[in-house]
Amino acid sequence: QLLCHYKRSMLSSTIQIMPHSSLLSLLWLCSQYLVIIESKAWYGSAFVCSGRNICFEDQFHCNDGYPCYLDCNGANSCQHAVVTCPANSSCVINCRGGYDACKNMIFLARHSSSLSITCDVAEDEACDEQILYCPDTERADDDDDDAPTTTITGITPINLKSYMKIFAVQGLNDVQISGNYLMNAELY
Repeated sequence: QLLCHYKRSMLSSTIQIMPHSSLLSLLWLCSQYLVIIESKAWYGSAFVCSGRNICFEDQFHCNDGYPCYLDCNGANSCQHAVVTCPANSSCVINCRGGYDACKNMIFLARHSSSLSITCDVAEDEACDEQILYCPDTERADDDDDDAPTTTITGITPINLKSYMKIFAVQGLNDVQISGNYLMNAELY
């Protein structure tokens, strides 16, 4: 994906120097500031993404059978990332430290034992537009453990503005959401 980044002052002054610039000239000018953002695939059990756009559009593949931890710390640090959570183990995601830290993320946790997402309560759209596929591990009839397999904490009108789609095959009793705003959480 190519993004055109430019400094407004530089672009404005260049356009003033060339008042009759054509569309082609403007495209050439923009191309001088192109930045290529490559998505990467990561494998392991602990991932730390600190900084702006550091893990933008990346894919995280957690090792099956081992707890997995992803810390997204910074503006857009994990935006548009996809996390394949581990089979038969826990998956813990921390979204903090900047606007859009975990915006547009997809969590694939159907075969995990649990999924936990913590959203920074003060960061703009930190957990907005996420899609969660919750663990669908069936419990034995004699299982006294009624704890939810999916926990989402810190939801506010600041960090969840559009939607969060939550797919819970085992039912909505298997999902615990805490915070002071649940209007845009869509449960399926």
